[in-house]
Amino acid sequence: MNLVAVDRVEILVLMDSMADYLLAASEHVVRPPLIKDGWIHRNPLLAEHGLSLLIRLFRNGSSQTVLLDTGWSEIGLLHNMKHLRIDPESIKTIVLSHGHIDHCGGLLSLLDQINHTVLVVAHPDAFASVRYLEWENKVNLIQPDKQAILDKGGQLIESIEPYLSPDGLWAATGQIPRVTEFERGVPNAYLERDGHKERDDILDDQSIVISLKDTGLVVVAGCAHSGIINTIKYGKELTGLEHVHAVIGGFHLSGAMMEPIHDQTIDALHGIGPDILVPMHCTGFKAIARIKQEFPDQQILSGVGAKFILGASV
Repeated sequence: MNLVAVDRVEILVLMDSMADYLLAASEHVVRPPLIKDGWIHRNPLLAEHGLSLLIRLFRNGSSQTVLLDTGWSEIGLLHNMKHLRIDPESIKTIVLSHGHIDHCGGLLSLLDQINHTVLVVAHPDAFASVRYLEWENKVNLIQPDKQAILDKGGQLIESIEPYLSPDGLWAATGQIPRVTEFERGVPNAYLERDGHKERDDILDDQSIVISLKDTGLVVVAGCAHSGIINTIKYGKELTGLEHVHAVIGGFHLSGAMMEPIHDQTIDALHGIGPDILVPMHCTGFKAIARIKQEFPDQQILSGVGAKFILGASV
Protein backbone atom coordinates (compact mmCIF):
# COMPACT_ATOMS: atom_id res chain seq x y z
CA MET A 1 0.00 0.00 0.00
CA ASN A 2 1.56 3.28 -1.12
CA LEU A 3 0.64 5.69 1.62
CA VAL A 4 1.71 9.28 1.04
CA ALA A 5 3.74 10.49 4.01
CA VAL A 6 2.18 13.43 5.85
CA ASP A 7 4.02 16.24 7.62
CA ARG A 8 1.80 16.34 10.68
CA VAL A 9 -1.16 14.57 12.28
CA GLU A 10 -3.63 16.07 14.76
CA ILE A 11 -6.07 13.75 16.50
CA LEU A 12 -8.86 15.48 18.43
CA VAL A 13 -10.76 13.32 20.91
CA LEU A 14 -14.44 14.11 20.33
CA MET A 15 -15.60 11.24 22.53
CA ASP A 16 -13.91 8.89 24.97
CA SER A 17 -14.70 7.16 28.24
CA MET A 18 -13.13 9.90 30.38
CA ALA A 19 -13.26 13.70 30.58
CA ASP A 20 -10.74 15.44 32.81
CA TYR A 21 -10.12 19.18 32.55
CA LEU A 22 -7.22 19.00 35.03
CA LEU A 23 -4.88 16.79 33.00
CA ALA A 24 -1.66 18.56 32.08
CA ALA A 25 -0.65 19.41 28.54
CA SER A 26 2.69 18.23 27.19
CA GLU A 27 4.77 18.18 24.04
CA HIS A 28 2.33 15.98 22.13
CA VAL A 29 -1.04 16.90 23.64
CA VAL A 30 -3.08 20.08 24.05
CA ARG A 31 -5.81 19.90 26.70
CA PRO A 32 -9.21 21.65 26.58
CA PRO A 33 -9.44 24.84 28.66
CA LEU A 34 -11.35 24.76 31.93
CA ILE A 35 -12.60 28.32 31.59
CA LYS A 36 -14.19 30.53 28.93
CA ASP A 37 -14.14 34.31 29.14
CA GLY A 38 -12.97 34.09 32.73
CA TRP A 39 -15.73 31.72 33.85
CA ILE A 40 -15.72 27.98 34.39
CA HIS A 41 -17.75 26.13 31.77
CA ARG A 42 -21.46 25.81 32.53
CA ASN A 43 -21.88 23.01 29.97
CA PRO A 44 -18.65 20.99 29.98
CA LEU A 45 -17.50 18.29 27.60
CA LEU A 46 -19.32 14.98 27.99
CA ALA A 47 -17.78 11.53 28.30
CA GLU A 48 -19.46 8.21 27.57
CA HIS A 49 -18.39 4.63 26.94
CA GLY A 50 -17.79 5.39 23.30
CA LEU A 51 -15.13 6.68 20.93
CA SER A 52 -14.89 9.32 18.22
CA LEU A 53 -11.62 10.72 16.89
CA LEU A 54 -11.28 13.58 14.42
CA ILE A 55 -8.06 13.05 12.47
CA ARG A 56 -6.54 15.98 10.58
CA LEU A 57 -3.65 15.34 8.21
CA PHE A 58 -1.27 18.04 6.94
CA ARG A 59 0.92 17.87 3.85
CA ASN A 60 2.53 20.60 1.74
CA GLY A 61 0.47 23.36 3.31
CA SER A 62 -2.92 21.69 2.83
CA SER A 63 -4.96 19.47 5.11
CA GLN A 64 -7.58 16.74 5.06
CA THR A 65 -9.94 15.51 7.78
CA VAL A 66 -11.37 12.05 8.45
CA LEU A 67 -13.56 11.00 11.38
CA LEU A 68 -13.09 7.61 13.02
CA ASP A 69 -16.32 6.52 14.76
CA THR A 70 -19.16 8.58 16.21
CA GLY A 71 -19.54 7.62 19.88
CA TRP A 72 -22.49 5.89 21.55
CA SER A 73 -25.31 8.36 22.04
CA GLU A 74 -27.22 10.77 19.84
CA ILE A 75 -26.29 13.57 22.24
CA GLY A 76 -22.64 13.31 23.26
CA LEU A 77 -20.82 13.71 19.95
CA LEU A 78 -22.81 16.71 18.73
CA HIS A 79 -22.57 18.40 22.13
CA ASN A 80 -18.79 18.00 22.19
CA MET A 81 -18.40 19.11 18.58
CA LYS A 82 -20.29 22.31 19.38
CA HIS A 83 -18.22 22.85 22.53
CA LEU A 84 -14.99 22.35 20.56
CA ARG A 85 -16.26 24.45 17.65
CA ILE A 86 -16.07 21.69 15.08
CA ASP A 87 -18.33 22.38 12.11
CA PRO A 88 -20.13 19.18 11.02
CA GLU A 89 -19.95 20.44 7.42
CA SER A 90 -16.16 20.01 7.57
CA ILE A 91 -16.56 16.22 7.73
CA LYS A 92 -16.41 14.54 4.32
CA THR A 93 -15.43 10.98 5.30
CA ILE A 94 -16.33 8.77 8.27
CA VAL A 95 -14.68 5.42 8.96
CA LEU A 96 -16.57 2.98 11.20
CA SER A 97 -14.10 0.83 13.10
CA HIS A 98 -16.84 -1.78 13.57
CA GLY A 99 -20.59 -2.06 14.00
CA HIS A 100 -21.00 -1.73 17.78
CA ILE A 101 -23.22 1.06 19.06
CA ASP A 102 -20.51 2.69 21.20
CA HIS A 103 -18.68 3.45 17.94
CA CYS A 104 -21.55 4.24 15.59
CA GLY A 105 -24.46 5.37 17.80
CA GLY A 106 -24.04 9.05 16.94
CA LEU A 107 -23.73 8.51 13.18
CA LEU A 108 -27.29 9.27 12.08
CA SER A 109 -27.54 12.37 14.27
CA LEU A 110 -24.28 13.64 12.81
CA LEU A 111 -25.43 13.00 9.23
CA ASP A 112 -28.54 15.06 10.00
CA GLN A 113 -26.26 18.07 10.56
CA ILE A 114 -24.42 17.72 7.25
CA ASN A 115 -25.82 18.99 3.95
CA HIS A 116 -23.46 17.20 1.58
CA THR A 117 -22.79 13.56 0.72
CA VAL A 118 -20.56 11.89 3.31
CA LEU A 119 -18.43 8.88 2.47
CA VAL A 120 -18.91 6.14 5.10
CA VAL A 121 -16.29 3.39 5.01
CA ALA A 122 -17.17 0.12 6.76
CA HIS A 123 -16.66 -3.64 6.65
CA PRO A 124 -19.80 -5.48 5.44
CA ASP A 125 -20.11 -7.30 8.78
CA ALA A 126 -20.68 -3.94 10.50
CA PHE A 127 -24.29 -4.35 9.35
CA ALA A 128 -24.77 -7.96 10.53
CA SER A 129 -28.42 -8.26 11.46
CA VAL A 130 -28.28 -10.10 14.80
CA ARG A 131 -25.33 -9.69 17.18
CA TYR A 132 -25.32 -10.27 20.91
CA LEU A 133 -23.29 -11.03 24.02
CA GLU A 134 -23.97 -13.91 26.35
CA TRP A 135 -23.56 -12.83 29.96
CA GLU A 136 -26.06 -13.76 32.68
CA ASN A 137 -28.67 -12.86 30.08
CA LYS A 138 -28.53 -12.41 26.32
CA VAL A 139 -27.55 -8.81 25.53
CA ASN A 140 -28.67 -7.79 22.06
CA LEU A 141 -26.41 -5.27 20.37
CA ILE A 142 -27.59 -2.42 18.17
CA GLN A 143 -25.84 -2.26 14.83
CA PRO A 144 -25.88 0.63 12.33
CA ASP A 145 -28.83 0.88 9.95
CA LYS A 146 -27.52 0.72 6.40
CA GLN A 147 -30.64 2.10 4.75
CA ALA A 148 -30.89 4.96 7.24
CA ILE A 149 -27.30 5.92 6.46
CA LEU A 150 -28.10 6.05 2.76
CA ASP A 151 -31.32 7.98 3.37
CA LYS A 152 -29.41 10.63 5.33
CA GLY A 153 -26.87 11.26 2.60
CA GLY A 154 -24.22 8.68 3.39
CA GLN A 155 -22.37 7.05 0.51
CA LEU A 156 -21.31 3.62 1.69
CA ILE A 157 -18.10 1.89 0.80
CA GLU A 158 -18.27 -1.64 2.19
CA SER A 159 -14.93 -3.36 1.96
CA ILE A 160 -13.26 -6.37 3.53
CA GLU A 161 -10.02 -5.27 1.90
CA PRO A 162 -7.99 -2.21 2.91
CA TYR A 163 -9.32 1.14 1.69
CA LEU A 164 -6.81 3.77 0.59
CA SER A 165 -8.09 7.35 0.63
CA PRO A 166 -8.15 9.03 -2.80
CA ASP A 167 -5.16 11.25 -1.97
CA GLY A 168 -3.30 8.41 -0.25
CA LEU A 169 -2.86 10.24 3.05
CA TRP A 170 -4.55 7.57 5.17
CA ALA A 171 -5.96 4.08 4.86
CA ALA A 172 -8.50 1.94 6.65
CA THR A 173 -7.05 -1.50 7.23
CA GLY A 174 -10.13 -3.53 6.38
CA GLN A 175 -10.30 -6.97 7.97
CA ILE A 176 -7.28 -7.64 10.17
CA PRO A 177 -5.62 -11.10 10.16
CA ARG A 178 -5.45 -12.81 13.55
CA VAL A 179 -1.86 -14.03 13.80
CA THR A 180 -0.95 -13.86 17.50
CA GLU A 181 -1.66 -16.88 19.68
CA PHE A 182 -3.08 -14.92 22.62
CA GLU A 183 -5.48 -12.39 21.04
CA ARG A 184 -8.66 -14.43 20.79
CA GLY A 185 -11.32 -11.75 20.63
CA VAL A 186 -14.44 -11.56 22.81
CA PRO A 187 -15.31 -15.11 23.93
CA ASN A 188 -18.98 -14.40 24.69
CA ALA A 189 -19.82 -12.60 21.42
CA TYR A 190 -22.18 -14.29 18.95
CA LEU A 191 -24.13 -13.51 15.81
CA GLU A 192 -26.79 -15.17 13.71
CA ARG A 193 -26.01 -15.68 10.05
CA ASP A 194 -28.53 -17.30 7.71
CA GLY A 195 -30.51 -18.37 10.77
CA HIS A 196 -27.58 -20.12 12.45
CA LYS A 197 -25.75 -19.11 15.63
CA GLU A 198 -22.00 -18.70 15.30
CA ARG A 199 -19.13 -17.16 17.20
CA ASP A 200 -18.78 -13.46 16.44
CA ASP A 201 -15.10 -12.86 15.80
CA ILE A 202 -15.96 -9.22 15.06
CA LEU A 203 -14.33 -9.47 11.66
CA ASP A 204 -15.51 -5.94 10.87
CA ASP A 205 -12.91 -4.52 13.28
CA GLN A 206 -10.56 -2.16 11.45
CA SER A 207 -8.23 0.76 12.17
CA ILE A 208 -6.70 3.72 10.36
CA VAL A 209 -3.01 3.78 9.42
CA ILE A 210 -0.93 6.85 8.52
CA SER A 211 2.69 7.38 7.43
CA LEU A 212 4.31 10.29 9.26
CA LYS A 213 7.18 11.79 7.29
CA ASP A 214 10.66 10.78 8.50
CA THR A 215 9.07 9.28 11.62
CA GLY A 216 7.13 6.08 11.02
CA LEU A 217 3.72 4.45 11.33
CA VAL A 218 0.75 5.92 13.20
CA VAL A 219 -2.00 3.43 14.08
CA VAL A 220 -5.39 4.81 15.15
CA ALA A 221 -7.56 2.00 16.51
CA GLY A 222 -11.26 1.98 17.30
CA CYS A 223 -11.58 -0.99 19.64
CA ALA A 224 -8.91 -3.41 18.40
CA HIS A 225 -11.19 -6.43 18.71
CA SER A 226 -8.68 -8.10 16.38
CA GLY A 227 -6.08 -7.54 19.09
CA ILE A 228 -3.96 -4.42 19.32
CA ILE A 229 -0.81 -6.39 18.48
CA ASN A 230 -2.46 -7.98 15.44
CA THR A 231 -3.56 -4.49 14.44
CA ILE A 232 -0.06 -3.03 14.69
CA LYS A 233 1.48 -6.00 12.87
CA TYR A 234 -1.00 -5.67 10.02
CA GLY A 235 -0.43 -1.92 9.84
CA LYS A 236 3.29 -2.55 9.41
CA GLU A 237 2.62 -5.21 6.76
CA LEU A 238 0.23 -3.01 4.77
CA THR A 239 2.41 0.07 4.77
CA GLY A 240 5.89 -1.43 4.72
CA LEU A 241 6.80 0.85 7.63
CA GLU A 242 8.95 -0.87 10.21
CA HIS A 243 9.09 1.77 12.92
CA VAL A 244 5.90 2.41 14.88
CA HIS A 245 5.72 6.01 16.04
CA ALA A 246 2.32 6.08 17.75
CA VAL A 247 -0.53 3.76 18.67
CA ILE A 248 -3.68 5.66 19.65
CA GLY A 249 -7.20 4.40 20.43
CA GLY A 250 -8.96 1.48 22.07
CA PHE A 251 -6.78 -1.53 22.94
CA HIS A 252 -9.71 -3.66 24.22
CA LEU A 253 -8.04 -4.98 27.36
CA SER A 254 -10.80 -4.12 29.83
CA GLY A 255 -12.53 -6.61 32.10
CA ALA A 256 -11.75 -9.97 33.66
CA MET A 257 -11.99 -11.80 30.32
CA MET A 258 -9.09 -9.79 28.90
CA GLU A 259 -6.81 -9.64 31.95
CA PRO A 260 -5.12 -12.99 31.15
CA ILE A 261 -3.53 -11.47 28.02
CA HIS A 262 -2.17 -8.30 29.65
CA ASP A 263 1.33 -9.74 30.17
CA GLN A 264 1.63 -11.01 26.60
CA THR A 265 0.34 -7.73 25.20
CA ILE A 266 2.85 -5.74 27.26
CA ASP A 267 5.69 -8.03 26.18
CA ALA A 268 4.70 -7.63 22.53
CA LEU A 269 4.52 -3.84 22.86
CA HIS A 270 8.03 -3.85 24.31
CA GLY A 271 9.15 -5.79 21.25
CA ILE A 272 7.50 -3.29 18.91
CA GLY A 273 8.79 -0.24 20.76
CA PRO A 274 6.34 2.57 19.87
CA ASP A 275 7.41 6.13 20.64
CA ILE A 276 3.92 7.10 21.84
CA LEU A 277 1.08 5.05 23.34
CA VAL A 278 -2.37 6.54 23.99
CA PRO A 279 -4.73 3.79 25.22
CA MET A 280 -8.38 4.90 25.24
CA HIS A 281 -11.97 3.80 25.70
CA CYS A 282 -12.08 -0.02 26.06
CA THR A 283 -8.49 -0.44 27.24
CA GLY A 284 -9.63 -0.40 30.87
CA PHE A 285 -8.17 1.11 34.02
CA LYS A 286 -5.97 -1.85 34.97
CA ALA A 287 -4.40 -2.10 31.54
CA ILE A 288 -3.88 1.67 31.26
CA ALA A 289 -2.19 1.72 34.67
CA ARG A 290 0.00 -1.21 33.65
CA ILE A 291 0.96 0.45 30.36
CA LYS A 292 1.88 3.62 32.27
CA GLN A 293 4.07 1.56 34.61
CA GLU A 294 5.81 -0.25 31.75
CA PHE A 295 6.05 2.73 29.37
CA PRO A 296 6.31 5.79 31.63
CA ASP A 297 7.82 8.03 28.94
CA GLN A 298 5.70 6.82 26.03
CA GLN A 299 2.19 6.60 27.51
CA ILE A 300 -0.08 9.67 27.46
CA LEU A 301 -3.50 9.77 29.10
CA SER A 302 -6.45 10.47 26.85
CA GLY A 303 -9.55 12.50 27.66
CA VAL A 304 -12.39 14.16 25.79
CA GLY A 305 -11.21 17.36 24.13
CA ALA A 306 -7.53 16.41 24.10
CA LYS A 307 -5.69 17.09 20.84
CA PHE A 308 -2.70 14.86 20.10
CA ILE A 309 -0.11 16.42 17.81
CA LEU A 310 2.39 14.30 15.91
CA GLY A 311 5.04 15.54 13.53
CA ALA A 312 6.44 18.90 12.47
CA SER A 313 4.83 22.23 13.24
CA VAL A 314 2.73 23.76 10.47
